Amino acid sequence: MDANKTTETIIKYLDGELSGEELKAFEQLQNRDENVKKERENLELAQKAIASYGLKAQVAAARSEMASEVQSGSQRTTQAKIYAMVRSVLQVAASLLFILLAIGAYEYATVSPSKLYSESYEPYKASVLRGGDNTELETAYVSGEKKTVIALFEKMTAPDNKASFLAGQVYLSIRQPKKAIGAFTNIIRSSNGAYKEDAEYYLALSYLQNDQPAKAIALFKRIYRDSEHLYHNKVDYWMLLKVKLLILKNHSK
Repeated sequence: MDANKTTETIIKYLDGELSGEELKAFEQLQNRDENVKKERENLELAQKAIASYGLKAQVAAARSEMASEVQSGSQRTTQAKIYAMVRSVLQVAASLLFILLAIGAYEYATVSPSKLYSESYEPYKASVLRGGDNTELETAYVSGEKKTVIALFEKMTAPDNKASFLAGQVYLSIRQPKKAIGAFTNIIRSSNGAYKEDAEYYLALSYLQNDQPAKAIALFKRIYRDSEHLYHNKVDYWMLLKVKLLILKNHSK
């Protein structure tokens, strides 16, 4: 697929115009081709900016004006028409660039670890506890008895992954990210695979709460790239961009 055809297909995909085998083929292509995926992300970013700030209307107006001139039998030379078209496109591109820069400046100024954490964090619901009969610690978690959960957990010499995960949740809720980091890290290092993907996502959030975006980004990227990950749908391009802005802000301090 040549570059122009690829770009056209991506635009159709973003506009919801692909279906059936064509849609399936494109999704397979972007999954195996990082360049196509990157171009789709960039075009998606531009599309969102256009949708948010009304540039679609500006583009449509420019196209309509040119179409009217052609239909009215305008006697302009081909060169003049091309110049008018290029000028209109450049005007739109300049407006888009200004808006993207403004969006970037606004996000840079307003993004913070606590804000991004609050936007991303959802308490682990008791209804989704997986496997086996509830222990005393699990019952305390379901009942919202945070102090009891912590007391029971800190008495354990070898907590299993579920106990560590629930304790990590409580540590996050009472804003003790360092202890949450320890609990989730133990799960990831464990030879037992239970709760590992859950722990990866919440460990990344723990790093955000602890103002360590540089450590969070690696985990978020791993989740973003793995379409089969339990938390893949919770990590998007915008979230990664915001974490990168946090890293940049930390470096500039």
